Amino acid sequence: MADDTRSGPPRRHVAAIAVVGVVVVVGLFLAGYLVGGGATTSTVPASTTVPASTTTTAACAGRACPAITSAAGDVVTAGVSFSFVVTTGGGPVTAIRRHGKLPRGVRFRDEHDGTAVLSGTPTSGPRRSAVGTYPLRITAVFGTGADRRLVRQLFVLSVVP
Repeated sequence: MADDTRSGPPRRHVAAIAVVGVVVVVGLFLAGYLVGGGATTSTVPASTTVPASTTTTAACAGRACPAITSAAGDVVTAGVSFSFVVTTGGGPVTAIRRHGKLPRGVRFRDEHDGTAVLSGTPTSGPRRSAVGTYPLRITAVFGTGADRRLVRQLFVLSVVP
């Protein structure tokens, strides 16, 4: 925790950062971050593999910090069925949303239990192939009212031939 040195009484800041590996085109930089309440952002360099998720946390007023705990990417094969579960931790989740274009044949579903499922069969074939890289932003909403916190994760779904 750090004191705020601006004019007026000092303010205490707490932050939580869920930093996870990514699959992404070389040159992009992605971040995992908590939005609200003195948020801090951490940037992780792009990689060509999907390592296991790791979480780094700071103090969260004596309770678990809200986080998206699943990996920040997946590599799937066009024409082959898959299922990826988005998981969260650190408090009750009221919603999990996805922003960004999905490949043909893939859907995103909030299970309303702190998880969401990205699943389907990406299309294959010469005319309607889903092969490519799909950057998504996944947002988990923790709590309600004044205690509401948003946690966002940049997620990359790569569809290979």
